[in-house]
Amino acid sequence: MKNIEEIENDILCGKEFEEIVKEFSWKEFEEIVSEILEKNEFNVIKNFRFKTTKRYEIDLIGIKDDFLILIDCKHWSSGRNKTSMLKKSANKHEERNIEFNKFLEIKPEFKSRFCMKKRTKIFSLLVTWYEEFIKKENSTLIVPLWKLNNFLNNELYKLKPFKYINQDICSDVYGKKV
Repeated sequence: MKNIEEIENDILCGKEFEEIVKEFSWKEFEEIVSEILEKNEFNVIKNFRFKTTKRYEIDLIGIKDDFLILIDCKHWSSGRNKTSMLKKSANKHEERNIEFNKFLEIKPEFKSRFCMKKRTKIFSLLVTWYEEFIKKENSTLIVPLWKLNNFLNNELYKLKPFKYINQDICSDVYGKKV
């Protein structure tokens, strides 16, 4: 699997970003998203599984300062009905995020895992392979991979979060499975 530096080098050599990403499996796509988060000083929890009324999984959780980003990675190629599929995925992701908040209420001991500050801002995000026609569905933002770095550095701070949680506890347990 290529790392970010190798991808940057390929782009500098004239290779199209979409061509580079097309070679990735869905798992490698998630790894690249994770690496971008880490390069932007986010702590990352991968494949977070939890249960409320059903079992759920969030691909990536990015944590930095008072931001908690719940991410669903969509490594889809272009095709018909993609907009409706994205809307459906965004709505499902939002449902997962609502259940995640319920999970934190049911199991408050897990709040420390996410190192929440006094007023943590939670964002719902789909990261896609291509630029899409829709940028937001309800409270879920839709960002293409090639714009993720700019989004994390510039746009995130200007946006209204999906939810606020008032919390001030932190423990260093990143990477441990639930």
